[in-house]
Amino acid sequence: MSLSNLTKRLCERVIPSRLLSWIFYQTRPRDVVLLYHSVEEYYTGYEYSVTKEKLIEQINILKKRFRIVSAHEILLVREGGRRAALTFDDAFADFYHIAFPVFREACIPATVFVPTSFIETEVTMLPEKSHCTWEQMREIQESGLIDFQSHGHNHRHIRAMNSEQLRDDILESKNIIESNLGNTVDLFAYPGGKFLDWQHKAILEHFKI
Repeated sequence: MSLSNLTKRLCERVIPSRLLSWIFYQTRPRDVVLLYHSVEEYYTGYEYSVTKEKLIEQINILKKRFRIVSAHEILLVREGGRRAALTFDDAFADFYHIAFPVFREACIPATVFVPTSFIETEVTMLPEKSHCTWEQMREIQESGLIDFQSHGHNHRHIRAMNSEQLRDDILESKNIIESNLGNTVDLFAYPGGKFLDWQHKAILEHFKI
């Protein structure tokens, strides 16, 4: 499954919380999916981050207007009222240290999309940001609130891949996550958010959806 047609990017510098509240009040969408990358105690300048304070503020706005559910529910259950799902790309370690305690305290779900090569090699996507370890992800998963899904293996933009490269990348990611966490991987978030139609169809086939 793909979140590409549902995802709305939300970060502090793009949509301030007050504007977010106004948009939801005016448009009253039935389902929204919010995409985050990094949550920091204090804003460091990384353009795809929000502060912990802003995350809590935005969750409180959502809770007033939506029922917060998992990404799976929004994709699989057609009728469910006004719903919101929160997703995180890249599995940065700040999800474990900063974001996860917020979700645990609020008792709401989220989905994290994992670029597995960075977990396997401990090479970081960004010099200043480490990634979650498998041990940390297993601890998070035990809460029953957080689901880990595929963000590809090498975090390559898939538009540059041929069919064999695409198959190898997504299946390697799927197999690594399932073998380390024991969950079923049936969601895929496109690195960079871009894809070709035939690639979307191929991913659905490889994930047997």
